[in-house]
Amino acid sequence: MAGETSIYGLPYLEPDDPPDIAGATQDLAEAVETELQRIESTPQPVDAHQAANDTTSSQAYQPGTTHGTAFTAPPSGRVYITVSASLGTNAVTSVAGSLLAFEVRIGSSVGSGTVAVTADDTRAAGPWRPNNSDVGYKYSPAERRTLVPGLTPGGAYNVRSLFRSDTSGATAAVLNRYVLVEPSP
Repeated sequence: MAGETSIYGLPYLEPDDPPDIAGATQDLAEAVETELQRIESTPQPVDAHQAANDTTSSQAYQPGTTHGTAFTAPPSGRVYITVSASLGTNAVTSVAGSLLAFEVRIGSSVGSGTVAVTADDTRAAGPWRPNNSDVGYKYSPAERRTLVPGLTPGGAYNVRSLFRSDTSGATAAVLNRYVLVEPSP
């Protein structure tokens, strides 16, 4: 009787099996084809980079220059989203900072569609605060990776980065924003 591999279930002949090379190779070819189709249909990571320097004095999340990417939710309905940038502020005090977060929307047009995941400080990179009183913008790299569950498998989504100041009267800045979406099993 033919056996099969433990992980992918690929068929093979056992020593006591009657020789049926044509049948065994057809079964193997069909099993490999099925697995390759599964692999090819799994959404791949997508990313976007935005080099512009954007600023805001708002304490509510702002998109600045629209930055993001569209993606397809994997079969698990879960993705990892990573946002990173150089965060800055023009504050001359160490109590003012800037934060970088993301929002996920339904649909493939970046910045459009119903919000599925809102920008939130609990999923934000930062706050970054300068530790000196030098005048002018000061920057530091920041990054945050977050697991986002509950997406509809195969659904079209888009993610964009947003940023804000955490102090009234201070201006937050972002430079070289990057967003990465990775399927999660």
